[in-house]
Amino acid sequence: MRINSNGFMLDKNQEMFLKMKELENISKNTLKNYTSLFSKMDKRINQRLDYENEDHLCDQVLTYFTAIKDHKPNTYNISVTGANCYFNYLLQRNKIKNNPLKLLGIKRRKIEFNPRPCSTNDLKQLLKVIDVTEYAGLRDYAIILLIADTGIRPSEAFGLVTNDVDFVNNTVIVRKETSKTHKERLLPVSTKVMIYIKALLKYNMDSDYVFNTINGNEMTTDRFQRRMKHYSDYSNTKITPYQLRHYFGTEYVKSDNCNILYLQKIMGHSKLEMTRRYIKIDPEDLARNHKLASPIDKLD
Repeated sequence: MRINSNGFMLDKNQEMFLKMKELENISKNTLKNYTSLFSKMDKRINQRLDYENEDHLCDQVLTYFTAIKDHKPNTYNISVTGANCYFNYLLQRNKIKNNPLKLLGIKRRKIEFNPRPCSTNDLKQLLKVIDVTEYAGLRDYAIILLIADTGIRPSEAFGLVTNDVDFVNNTVIVRKETSKTHKERLLPVSTKVMIYIKALLKYNMDSDYVFNTINGNEMTTDRFQRRMKHYSDYSNTKITPYQLRHYFGTEYVKSDNCNILYLQKIMGHSKLEMTRRYIKIDPEDLARNHKLASPIDKLD
């Protein structure tokens, strides 16, 4: 029986659901999100889900989503996606007759996506305050460079093991087990970044993971977020982990040799539209490109 830190205990259906998801080799973060959803629902409605009474189950689900209606769209959507997947699973196993989210019309909310890449100057300023002579500093420096160089998601970076790194061909493999899209992809990595990763691996004597805490445990996104805030405060900047991913996307597309399909592959987007949304076009770049591409001079 799984029990989290708050003493929450999963019911039999939730236990079975998570076991099935583990068989699908979904990421640890996704499993954590499912468990967190079950715990939050239990806390919000203050009772167990009633799979036998459809009206009562709908009322419970409505109570939960009403309670989180003011949450940020992305946070709200995580709950919608998780709950929808869980209830569809119960529907397939004939544990319920209908998906309560479908009956209630509860859907994901549209998100106004506005990429917020950090600036090159701010990133340089932040990197200057990191002490690479210490393990934690060297680790953080290498992570930042890797994300800025490849656009890899922080959670995917922390799932990398030593066998995923190829120093001969300067590549890393994001395995399907750690990929957000559950699809393996190969990322080319700059030599400069590989030098720092190789230096870091000399300290990883007892761990297969590339990025670890000073105690030898696997690095987490929450810990990295706190580290980035510390460096941001110290360097008088404000850079979040995901801004590094946005930075890669926006800077990559500025290159004359940019291929949007290559960028989609590197960033691990299933749809090209998502790649487009990550790209923030600078007004000066837009004006410069217009000056080069406009056909107006042909009319002279």
